[in-house]
This record gives sequence, C-alpha cells and structure tokens, in this order.
Amino acid sequence: MLFDIAKSPTAENWAIRLHAADNVAVARAPIPAGTQLRIGGVAVTARDYIPAGHKIALREIGAGEMALRYGQTIGRAKEAIPAGRHVHGHNLGFEELQLAYEFPKAEVPIPGPRRDAPVFLGYAREDGRVGTRNYIAVAAASNCAAHTAEAIARSYEGQALPDGVDGVAAFPHGDGCGTPGDPTSSCSNER
Repeated sequence: MLFDIAKSPTAENWAIRLHAADNVAVARAPIPAGTQLRIGGVAVTARDYIPAGHKIALREIGAGEMALRYGQTIGRAKEAIPAGRHVHGHNLGFEELQLAYEFPKAEVPIPGPRRDAPVFLGYAREDGRVGTRNYIAVAAASNCAAHTAEAIARSYEGQALPDGVDGVAAFPHGDGCGTPGDPTSSCSNER
C-alpha cells in the first residue's frame, strides 16, 4: 500500500501501519494530541503530541509486551502503553533476544555438487561464447527506500543505455530499518 505523503494528513493517512501484525503506526506528519485517527481500520485518539517519524500505539501494549513494526519486534514495553500514546525510548526498551540454538551431535559432511543441477545459468551468444545479463542494480537498504529504488529503476525505462547494459532493475527491501543501536528509531533518522 502506497501513501501519497504530499496530501494533507487525514484521519486515515496521518500515520502508517506498515504490517497487519503491527501494534504501532508511524506518524507521517506531526500529530497533535487529541487528534482522532483511523489507521488500518483501527480508531485511535492521539494522547500525546507525536512527532513525524515517531510511533503511536494502536492498542494497549501491556508492560513487558513486544512492540511490533514491520511485523517485527522493535522493543519491549517498559510499562503499559495505552492506545494513542507516543511509543519511543522513554517507554520502550531493547534487549537482546535469547535464542535457543541447537547444534548437531556429530560432524555433518558438506554436500557435494549435484550432478543434475545446472552449472552455469547464462546464455549462449551467436558467436559461441556465453554471457550473463548485465543490469544496473538499484538496491534499497531498507523498506523506507523501496519506493525510491523502484522509481529510479523506472526512470530508465525507454532510455538509451550504455553498450553492454541490458537494463536497470530495482531490488527493494521488504523488511524494516532503524538506526544501529536504536531499534526504536524509524525511517526519519530520529535520535
């Protein structure tokens, strides 16, 4: 779902819920306290001023419960966070997850190459040589840049490309983003 962020904020587009499992939404513009919102079919009233790029709780997030953005954990509530509250470092904590890894009891040999698998996925040239497709890749480092990567790739459609270049392809990123060390930050580079 794409939002036209040039339009004035409305109850339906003032904040963006990035994944159906999310219990927070990201403000695309500053949200004054008391503003009535309808985010992904959820009615919520902003209890605090929410700066652009910051998160608002869509429902109560219980103390110790995980806050979800992009369908992924971004932190654990330090205290109960009522629906409509500003969600940030003051009420959201980060902890390293304790994962239970399992290791094999004996050495497992590395499988050899499959005889039925193709060795080269290129193509035959008319002169008998082989080749691969040569594309310029526009890679997005986060979901926040996915639309931009796609727009850049589309801008080359119908354009003359240098010899040997077969096209320009976008590789949008489907997962989240954040500032290293601050998993509660959003795409706005808030600090």
